[in-house]
Amino acid sequence: MPKYITVCICLLLFACNNRENKLQKVVTYHENGKIKSESFKLNNQRHGEYKSYYTNGCLEVRAYFKKGIQDSIQQYYNKDGIIEQISHYRNGIICGELLVYEMGKLSCKQSYIIRNDSSYLNQFIKYTENGKIDNKTSNYFSLLSMKDTIKMGEVFSVDVKLEASYFNMNMMVIFGDFDTNYNKYTYSDTLSDRMDEKVDFKVHYTTTKYHKGENILRGIIHDYISYYEDESEQNILHDVRPLFFEIPFYVKVK
Repeated sequence: MPKYITVCICLLLFACNNRENKLQKVVTYHENGKIKSESFKLNNQRHGEYKSYYTNGCLEVRAYFKKGIQDSIQQYYNKDGIIEQISHYRNGIICGELLVYEMGKLSCKQSYIIRNDSSYLNQFIKYTENGKIDNKTSNYFSLLSMKDTIKMGEVFSVDVKLEASYFNMNMMVIFGDFDTNYNKYTYSDTLSDRMDEKVDFKVHYTTTKYHKGENILRGIIHDYISYYEDESEQNILHDVRPLFFEIPFYVKVK
């Protein structure tokens, strides 16, 4: 008899554990009877594709989760089924591109990075109704390197251009071997530029500070404006909007 009870308990525990590890579909409904949401749960946590719907049956949101944490792409639609927003998540934090649409046309492109475990809006590009970039309301940069692979001893070079400035006044670029949070580094070089009739917020950087194999040159663009604190003109203050970038390149032996 005790053996029988033990076997029953083991079977019950196995069945409960098997149920917990099984992906379960969850469906909710609007008052009109149409589907409100569809999702999956694993161990009582949202896992896999999630979809929500308007009362007219059109898809409102499509997102993805991994063990209760939002991950991968997320899409928003209006009640007519037209896309309104596309974004990306990594471990519950928004990162990468976020695209905003107005009546199906791209109106804004935002670029997020993860820094110190938080999401940071690094660049944004706004578009006119004709689909052209509006530099007056945008803030973004471009990187241009002639080579992504060089030989040991060869100079690596890159052009950094602030295509659209937030303050439209000054730019300073700091290059170095920063960590992924752009905090620690063993060396740094600084180049600067300022707005005038001859300047286009562009710097050319060269370096031989690298090692064999894969390298990542990171940098920070300081888009800033300087002004006096008061009429005495003794203390100068700065408003800064930093933009972060990284450039991978490979160094091979001759």
